[in-house]
Amino acid sequence: MRRALVAAATLSALLICALLGRHFLSEHSSPDSNHGEVPASSGGSVTWIKGFVVDSATGEPMNATCLITVRLFDAPEGGRLAWGPEQHPETSITDGWFSVQLASRLAPVILRSPPYYLEFALDGEAPLPRTRLDRLPPTFVDSETRLPDPASSVVRTDIRSSVGREPGLPGETYADVSPNGAWCWIADPRSVFHDGMHRRTYSGHVNASGDIVVTHYDHDTGEVAAAVVHPRLQVDDHANPAILVRPDGRLAVFYSGHRGAWLFFRVSTNPEDITSWGNQRIVADYTTDPLGHTYPNPVLLSSEGERAYVFWRGPGYRPVFSTSEDWDSWGEPTTFLEGGERPYVKVYSDGAEAIHFAFTNGHPRVEPTNSIYYMCYRDGALYRADGSRICDMRGLPVAPSESDLVYNARETGARAWIWDLAVDSSGNPVIVYAVFPAETDHRYRYAAWDGSVWEDHEIVYAGPWFPDVKRGEEHFEPHYSGGIALDYADPTVVYLSRSIDGVFEIERWTTLDSGKTWSSEPITSGSSEDNVRPLVPRGLPPHLSCVLWMQGDYTDYTDYGTAIKIRTTHAAIQ
Repeated sequence: MRRALVAAATLSALLICALLGRHFLSEHSSPDSNHGEVPASSGGSVTWIKGFVVDSATGEPMNATCLITVRLFDAPEGGRLAWGPEQHPETSITDGWFSVQLASRLAPVILRSPPYYLEFALDGEAPLPRTRLDRLPPTFVDSETRLPDPASSVVRTDIRSSVGREPGLPGETYADVSPNGAWCWIADPRSVFHDGMHRRTYSGHVNASGDIVVTHYDHDTGEVAAAVVHPRLQVDDHANPAILVRPDGRLAVFYSGHRGAWLFFRVSTNPEDITSWGNQRIVADYTTDPLGHTYPNPVLLSSEGERAYVFWRGPGYRPVFSTSEDWDSWGEPTTFLEGGERPYVKVYSDGAEAIHFAFTNGHPRVEPTNSIYYMCYRDGALYRADGSRICDMRGLPVAPSESDLVYNARETGARAWIWDLAVDSSGNPVIVYAVFPAETDHRYRYAAWDGSVWEDHEIVYAGPWFPDVKRGEEHFEPHYSGGIALDYADPTVVYLSRSIDGVFEIERWTTLDSGKTWSSEPITSGSSEDNVRPLVPRGLPPHLSCVLWMQGDYTDYTDYGTAIKIRTTHAAIQ
């Protein structure tokens, strides 16, 4: 019975919160900074792996006794066994918690500079996927330190792993970055990862009171913090802020109301700190145009002396941009795209020399042949994907017809809407978008430039419009989908939201052939409320998996009761 219980939990998706704590009893238990080594033993430090195990079929914490096997490798897959296997038989799991002491059964070894990859298994089942360790304890041995209380650990890391395919967990079981927040998908970056004094993901949203809020999630401690940078700006998810990390580590946050009279920004007083902010400043001055300012997209280009760009939708629904050399004065807004009723533009930059744009010629509710286009800025000019020149910046604005036509709605008869944009390891653009053969028939597509042509393929049927209303009830934004986002570090991976049994769930889809075929795994399943608009933080390193999304009750962009959820897979030793 005990083995059956553990095996069921292992094979039907473990929820493991790995808590790695270190208790110092000696001044000499620190890494050798001269040689980059971790001493084998100092006689005064102990490291525990503490886990929390839930049977995802029932959602109940496990109570069992089992064999836990621990190994360390020097690679995420394959590689060399650096230490182990160390077996801990008859380990007690009580109310889901277990703890094992590393190197209490095997002699420790000298470990060189990290990273290393932790692997463990329960009751001899196939090993779970490895977890990267960017910091290692100075020693593995101290037999006199008593077992710590799991609740007292300063390091909490969520690891959701399984043998084979994970069936997903209800969206409400994941941690909140904020219990109250929403965002649209055009203003970006909504979330950025920064590795400096801390390893943190910074995110921005607008809450149900209309406050502009910035949060951080610390990947080493699990700490979540929030700060209001502008109270009661507007109850409208189009007002979500965009975040940029400056070269000095300070955060810059850009925001406006939906059709706002001004475009604002604020800069944090200190690096990597959301608790204190400088004065509110203006990028774009007051406008009397009722269409105002919306959707800021800030960019830095190191090849241009850290010149700051901000792209947004300005008066008259015109895509415009402004630049600054000193973060004090901003240039007069310049229209860079014209034509069409209301272009929607996604912006992505490598931060060095290129800025990529994917856009429509209008809003799909208004434009029956709403198509998808692409162009790129570098070295003072705009280019198509094949490198052919459109014009230099003196030739602005450009028309969509001058750029790459990625998806042609005139030919298919199904209008489209842009969702996300990234570049692959070769610097080629990748685009995801939705098409609508009917307003209740939303389909996600994936377009990748292969160096010669655009490979463009359907990913999956996404369901009806979001929110999913009963037939006979009309949604005034019938082209709102659950949402799709690219993993910027690896754009062969997308996260998407689609309707399953009447509830929108988050899934991870992967392609190895430019979108021709796909494999998928659920992130959420069996949720009580919708999970929508997933996003991956910009700047996330390839070894660190992280996705955020909205979950909860959503009626429209001015009436929402959603939380911001996070799912991250990593490990850390404090």
